[in-house]
Amino acid sequence: MKKMPAFLAVPLLLISLSGCSTKPVCPTPHFAVDTDASVQCDHAEYQCHIQYVDQNTASLTFTAPESLAGFSVIRGSGNYSFSLGSLLCKGMCLLPENSPAVRVFSAFDTLSKAELLCTGQNEDNTFTFVPDQHTDSPILTCDGSGHLLSLKTEGTEIRFALPKSTE
Repeated sequence: MKKMPAFLAVPLLLISLSGCSTKPVCPTPHFAVDTDASVQCDHAEYQCHIQYVDQNTASLTFTAPESLAGFSVIRGSGNYSFSLGSLLCKGMCLLPENSPAVRVFSAFDTLSKAELLCTGQNEDNTFTFVPDQHTDSPILTCDGSGHLLSLKTEGTEIRFALPKSTE
């Protein structure tokens, strides 16, 4: 058996002691969405369709409970408008800060501007993110392509429908 040259021994020893590990490449979350979602606000749950482009363009249409089905809240340039079927309310429409639509829009606004740290890949091949300075609890989960799966803020949790397969 041949001996290993001495000049290779030190680098190989350092490599073996350092424990080569690869850090997973975290995707960039896509905050622009057009999808169905389940929204939990405190103890109430709503089914809705969310379209969020940016802070100036967003809408939320309730699909359940039945008493809210078809009611839409549209935000454009900081103003709200409402629609239900052919009825439309535009102008100085105000919403309470704790309304589900305001909470959803605020969660998107906050997280799309925040510095998020990826905590790595989970066993189910999803990725979790935490805010840079606030807490260690995961507030955002996405798949390997950056599609949002869930989003959590204080008092609000949004679970998104899985992206449609393109196969």
